Amino acid sequence: MLALKLFYPAADKVRQVEFHPVLPWIVSTTKSDNVSVWDWRTRQLVWETQLGGSDDDLCMDAEWARLHSRDPAFTPNPSLLHPIPSGPKKEPTGHVKDVRFLDCDIAQVQLTWQHMTVAGCGTPPPRADDIKALRGQRLLVIACECKVVVVDLASRKVLELGKGAFEGKSPSSLAFLFRTGPTLGSITSHAGLAYGASNNRDGTLLESPILAVGCSDGIVRCVQLFPIKPVARLISAHKTPVVAMAVLGMRGHRHDTLAVGHQSGRVVLYEPLGPRSANSAAAGNQGGAASMVDGVGPRDEYKAHERELLPGSLVVVPIDEDPESIRFRLFSAGSDNRVCGLDPAKGTSSEVVRTKVDGTTLTCMAHWPRGFMSNGVYTLLMGTESGSLLLAHASGGEPRQAVNLNGLIPAGQKRMPKVYGIHVHPLMPSIVAAATNVGTAILAVVSPHQPLPVASLPLEAPSQALRDDGAAALGLRFGGGGGGVTYVTAMGTNVICVTASTLPNQDLTDFALNQVMGKLEVATGAPISRPLVTVSHNGGYVAVAWPGARRYAVYQQGAAAWKEVAQGTGTAVAWHSSRAVFAALEEDAPVIPAITQAPDKRYKDPRKSERHAAMVAAAAEAAARAAAASASIRIKELHGDGGEMALPLRGMSPSLDLRGDIPSFVQGGPLLAVTVRRALQSEAPDLAPSGSFTPALLLFDWETGRRVGPELPEPLHLSWDPSRTMLAMAYTSQLLIVRARPEFQVAVSLPVCDAESLEWSARQLFIATSSHIMCALLSPFPPLVNPSTVSTAAVTPPAA
Repeated sequence: MLALKLFYPAADKVRQVEFHPVLPWIVSTTKSDNVSVWDWRTRQLVWETQLGGSDDDLCMDAEWARLHSRDPAFTPNPSLLHPIPSGPKKEPTGHVKDVRFLDCDIAQVQLTWQHMTVAGCGTPPPRADDIKALRGQRLLVIACECKVVVVDLASRKVLELGKGAFEGKSPSSLAFLFRTGPTLGSITSHAGLAYGASNNRDGTLLESPILAVGCSDGIVRCVQLFPIKPVARLISAHKTPVVAMAVLGMRGHRHDTLAVGHQSGRVVLYEPLGPRSANSAAAGNQGGAASMVDGVGPRDEYKAHERELLPGSLVVVPIDEDPESIRFRLFSAGSDNRVCGLDPAKGTSSEVVRTKVDGTTLTCMAHWPRGFMSNGVYTLLMGTESGSLLLAHASGGEPRQAVNLNGLIPAGQKRMPKVYGIHVHPLMPSIVAAATNVGTAILAVVSPHQPLPVASLPLEAPSQALRDDGAAALGLRFGGGGGGVTYVTAMGTNVICVTASTLPNQDLTDFALNQVMGKLEVATGAPISRPLVTVSHNGGYVAVAWPGARRYAVYQQGAAAWKEVAQGTGTAVAWHSSRAVFAALEEDAPVIPAITQAPDKRYKDPRKSERHAAMVAAAAEAAARAAAASASIRIKELHGDGGEMALPLRGMSPSLDLRGDIPSFVQGGPLLAVTVRRALQSEAPDLAPSGSFTPALLLFDWETGRRVGPELPEPLHLSWDPSRTMLAMAYTSQLLIVRARPEFQVAVSLPVCDAESLEWSARQLFIATSSHIMCALLSPFPPLVNPSTVSTAAVTPPAA
């Protein structure tokens, strides 16, 4: 599922990595306390410093310098002289414990994630622009044993918070607080704005972020950064160091809730900016000095692990299949090789999920947010000492392997590489960084693109009628169309039809509010597998295919309910662009032979276990190949009464003649696009990425079953325009717009790489990439590209 994208070597073990959400930056820390920020696209170094040392080391070096001041062979420790470039102080920092980026982009990602887990997607999240202290800054916060260092990567200014700000204790973990409640804002208005409450739209954001610093004595000390001012002490009965913290939101609360993980395995929940801490802070400020004497007690706590909690292993994960749901769990990983899931929304945190990982030792864990929880999406990513990354469901189950780094990166002085930290890109979850004992590995998802199991119904569908004049007026104001949308989605074991409406926004905010008007059940008892949802040309039929279960079903929209009109054994369904005709990729389920070993028996010898795993994998691969060899494409037509009939081609068999090729996927439109399981021939080599296997794409006529146009590499995405004459195909290196009728020729070639989505509106093509949304305008009769260009020659049909 994951493949190595690039490797950034390091001279020592890398302990921690973190992506910046917008800039192509990664910060990494090593065992020797080297902190570096580098560009993961160009591998260029942005900023680097060497930290480390302790008070004892400084005293020893000073004594050596005094005794051997006249010895020219003596060289002092350079890390103690200038720990920070252009730093005003020379005190040692101690070992690096945690490092975090901090700016408006970081705040916006955290605020959006908190809002979605609490309030869903129907309302806009807070805007991080209201946090005035972060405007124009690119901060890097480093927690060391002797101080907290704040570096502005834009201006190279350095701010240091010594142990005095933390009552002489050593910092060990970092978190940021941005939200406060309305009660706090009213109290601090009389206390000189103790926390810097912002006068934003909803009155819940702070003007200056609050830095939550977990310390070695088990107490979390909250300090305002601009200006530096102590805010609160989060105390409990646990005196072990704080190794992990996570900020989450709770329903009904506008302030942040902080989850703190102690080294002893306990997870404690606090409300640092709640009403209780606000009252105590206001009283302290009226007394003349801000102090941390009055501590904030825990709201809840739970014994999650019998042994140590892994550093940085507290993550918040949504657990419901419905994207409008607001249910989430707090997951933690421990050195006991267990993953524990807690429900913090209840009065007392109760254990919901506990997963045991066998055969390896866990070292770290991260949340992998890929398409909510839709049917089979793994959302927990775990690192191990054996160099493997494991995937697990938030609802439990046996973990599976995502990638094994052994053989992909050098092992260094170990027999195999070890993973000590992982981080998923906040805005591009297909990119994962792994901190290993020899450097930083950037991994990318290489599995075929699978769209979300959602398909919107066209405007001519019966269920797309507008319900009120206000929604219609709002739709006309934005260029026509409806004021709402109806879509079909497959969640869990249910297939549902959802109707949402865009409500008139009197406040004229940037984000229009959507409200779900109703849900209609289409089917129940669907397989637990990743589904593919497709819709017919007029929205009267919806097909759902479950490739993992080798099953598909077609549903017809009636006056008051949906009904199933066709089903079969297959992996994909594609629709004709103007008729109730669909093509089904039918494939038998693989028959895996029984394994001789009993399910509950485990080999003690690792070599026997590896041989058995290889035997099982070989048997599964052979069964999959045998099932794929039976694949065929059958074209069928549906009647108004729900009847199904196979459509004959050329007066012969309704199965499409592929001349020996084995199909793997189908896509609909005016022409039927079929992906076959073989490498691309030499007709269009420039469109395919070099050094990788690229399947071939064939186009067929629905009526006759004949080939149309040349053989093409399978694109990342393809989309037909409303006139059904132009076809847009996105590749890794360019975007091709082809005129399919009357002749198959290239009309436009655009230098757009790695497009994520394509949508047509009349002669406008909207292109979404990972960082931009672009619009291409086409004339009704665009001139053809020069036949001498490589892309045009690649798709020119061969002469008969």
